[in-house]
Amino acid sequence: MRKQSLETTNTSNNGIVSDKKSEPSTLPTTNATPTTHQLQISDLNKIMSSMASTQPTRASVDLAAGITTDILSSLLESEEARERLIRHLPTDGLMPPETDDLEQSLRSPQYRQALSKFSMAFNSGQLGPLISQFNLGEEAVTAANNSDLKAFIKALEKKIKDERMDTD
Repeated sequence: MRKQSLETTNTSNNGIVSDKKSEPSTLPTTNATPTTHQLQISDLNKIMSSMASTQPTRASVDLAAGITTDILSSLLESEEARERLIRHLPTDGLMPPETDDLEQSLRSPQYRQALSKFSMAFNSGQLGPLISQFNLGEEAVTAANNSDLKAFIKALEKKIKDERMDTD
């Protein structure tokens, strides 16, 4: 096996090519005739994709797929949960919302769509500034910036626990 010297032409950031040659490196070859080794774009793509695949990635979560009708039904069994959720329903001015209104809202296609849209926004990692407007705490903001749903839920649970302790 013969070693061959590889020379490259340097290009500056502004696209100007210089004649300055880099330090020669040796590449093994198996043929006896000299060949020119050129770095192909496909080689760069392979290198970049292998680097990207070694980076940890966070899975996107669609809350509309995760929050099923069964989960909602079990949530609505709690009187405390129903009361807390009903307070957030819009009123028509004539009658306050009732449990049936809550159930209809939570089972509606519009609610599922809103969950999906929230999921997309959360997964983008750009909800931090919005979350900060709700005074949910710095941990919730950080989790939203990092698209870390588990940490976000833990931060919300901590916030609720802290608020309950303050009212007791």
